[in-house]
Amino acid sequence: MIHTIMTPIAEEIKKLVEEITRLKRVNNHLEELYIKMEKDLNQKNYLTELLNKKQYDVDALEHMNVRSLFYKVLGSQETQLEKERQDYLQIALNIKDLNKQIELDTFEIDVLKKQMDNIAPLEQKIKALKSKREEEILSNPKEEYHRLLRSLYKEQEENSKLKIEIEEAYNAGFKAIVSIEKLYEQAGNARYWGKWHRTNRKTIMDDVVQQSHTVNNLLSRFEVELRDIGVTRQDLFLDLNFVQSWVHLLAEALIQDWLYEQKLKKSIENIAALHARIKSLLEWLLSTKNATNQKLDDTIKKINNVIEHSI
Repeated sequence: MIHTIMTPIAEEIKKLVEEITRLKRVNNHLEELYIKMEKDLNQKNYLTELLNKKQYDVDALEHMNVRSLFYKVLGSQETQLEKERQDYLQIALNIKDLNKQIELDTFEIDVLKKQMDNIAPLEQKIKALKSKREEEILSNPKEEYHRLLRSLYKEQEENSKLKIEIEEAYNAGFKAIVSIEKLYEQAGNARYWGKWHRTNRKTIMDDVVQQSHTVNNLLSRFEVELRDIGVTRQDLFLDLNFVQSWVHLLAEALIQDWLYEQKLKKSIENIAALHARIKSLLEWLLSTKNATNQKLDDTIKKINNVIEHSI
């Protein structure tokens, strides 16, 4: 049976939500007033400049001498002077009306701004009451939205866990790709095998083999983290046997330089391909993380909607 009787907490939330809704409408009106105020102030500045110009024209006509009037083609002095005075008066009246409107709007803005101060405390109160309403729903299996809310919380928990695992996989992959880049650089140095002294050759190959160990370990760690989010080695298309291949390559190099150089070129190509594959996986992880974040946001919205619909 669906319970339609509203609890005291739900009633209080409903009342506060209605008040918040009213205040948001007030806030929209306040924003409109700000725009109107800016427009009126710009118009007032424009009219004030025009008024000053008209005052200058009136003064100039009042002090015009007879010789100047003789050459004037726009009409008699009195006619033009009267026109300028009428224009001046009209502009002055417009400015007066604007000042009155600006004064009224300023007063209304001050009143509405004080109401806006109530929004933040009300939102905090609603947030606290919603938490209590959640507890009511979850603690009462007979509540209409009990099962749905439980399901959404489970979904939120799963996505939160997935988000953490994706971040851990990304961090492991990032460390691996940095290590691969270092290996690529060292392998590039080893390409000039014929130019190096035998002692330098051993040092170079020791560095490459050591870095191969590091890459191998980091790739293994990356593989473990990816497995946590359901990605297997078959999905990765990765060869984690770099150490053994480099050791064999070193042994062959000690026997015949030309064979070494040919296999080294192929190994460098393999490293580049591995780098491209890991980079692609990192991009996929970022995309998956963003999608998971979106799912989390959607789930939170659904939870809020359930609580609001239960009011």
